[in-house]
Amino acid sequence: MNVSQYKVGSKRFIAFIGLNDIPILPLANAFLYDVFLNTSYSTKLRVAYELKTVLNYFDAEEIDLELRVSSGLYISPNELSQFYGHMRLKKDSFSQKNLFSVPNNSESKYIRNAISASSFNKNKVSTETTTGRIRTLRKYLVYIHEHYHGDRQAPPNLKDSYNKVISKLKLRESYTQGTNNVSSVELVETVIPDEIYDSFKKIVLPSSKDNPFKKCKLRNYLILSILRQTGIRRSEVCKLKISDCQFYGDYNKIKIYSSPDDPTDTRLNKPDKKCGRAHFAGISVTLMKEIHFYIH
Repeated sequence: MNVSQYKVGSKRFIAFIGLNDIPILPLANAFLYDVFLNTSYSTKLRVAYELKTVLNYFDAEEIDLELRVSSGLYISPNELSQFYGHMRLKKDSFSQKNLFSVPNNSESKYIRNAISASSFNKNKVSTETTTGRIRTLRKYLVYIHEHYHGDRQAPPNLKDSYNKVISKLKLRESYTQGTNNVSSVELVETVIPDEIYDSFKKIVLPSSKDNPFKKCKLRNYLILSILRQTGIRRSEVCKLKISDCQFYGDYNKIKIYSSPDDPTDTRLNKPDKKCGRAHFAGISVTLMKEIHFYIH
């Protein structure tokens, strides 16, 4: 199963496909555009990849989620426990079997535990990734439950099984969100040391002998300079148009705004402003003149 991105006119769509690019999993495809109808394209794409990871895992375990929900069996506590463990890992490591020989001595237990812990940490994903996968499974189970049982009075035992599974998934979402230990950075601290930052500013100059770019040195210098001076996202830089640069007045402003499915942008993976109101980003007059020079 793959996630396909395609265009119809200026609109972009996402679908789950199988062999020969034939759409599969009608409920999964409907889920993306029913539950996430009013979300951005990037959100739909993220959910699609999360759902792909979840469904591929259950396929490998020979568990048919749609059949389980339609029959009212749902997922057992043991199956949920195994699911939690795998969702904390990179999807490429789901099927890995780390085999190793245990030394025949009194410290073998400690060595075995150390190897196991090292292997787990190497393949572990972030807490946000784990939470996203669990949340997507919960929303998908709610969706297919409504599809099969929403138009009828469900038996008490089926309703209890459903509520237990959803409650356990919600609890695990809260647990993974609450265990994310992020230390705040003081404003006086710098992520990049000053000497490295100064070196970076010199190296990206088109005239620098240490410039790593073989082509488009001026264009890449302008891109990196805009990022450095404004702090806007990469996607926001990639969608800039000439008309967004104010070559008048103070000569130092760039307009940042959202334009999903821009009909003038022919790229399939269209960059866009993530969220929030439209605003202006300030740059130096010197950089604006360099952008004007590059355009002409």
